[in-house]
Amino acid sequence: MIVAVADNGVIGAGNKIPWKCSSDMKYFRKATMGKPVIMGRKTFESLGKPLVGRKNIVISQNPDFEAQGVFRVTSIDRALGLALSSLKKEGGDEVMVIGGGAIYVQMLQNSLVCRIYKTQIHMEPQGDTHFWPDEELHRLGFVEVSREYREAGPKDEADMSFIVLEK
Repeated sequence: MIVAVADNGVIGAGNKIPWKCSSDMKYFRKATMGKPVIMGRKTFESLGKPLVGRKNIVISQNPDFEAQGVFRVTSIDRALGLALSSLKKEGGDEVMVIGGGAIYVQMLQNSLVCRIYKTQIHMEPQGDTHFWPDEELHRLGFVEVSREYREAGPKDEADMSFIVLEK
């Protein structure tokens, strides 16, 4: 799982990321490149197009949803099955869940995540979608295995910390 979370737990506002941090986008690209990515329909629509260099798997119950360059499935189980099949055929060692909030909740509640790449964005924007609090992640068995602090660069609205949690 990969997620960017503000200090107040916000991950989204109106189906958009409520900050601009080029350094986090570069980290996201590097961490997900060449891997199957699983996302909900709203996350896909917020991106506007498939992510290049990755197998894009979109979970949607809407039978009319179609998009060029993505594989639509109707459940997390089917998304994981397709992603794992892709890993067997094409190689690789990780499937990346990239959002949104409802997909994160389902994956965590069902213990389907063993590693979280979390960018802590050091700001407190307004938002309508939140990520799980650290206390809940620790209760689920996640422990921090690495952390790298980065000051805001010229194209970043905030400082950030790149954190990896594992079960």
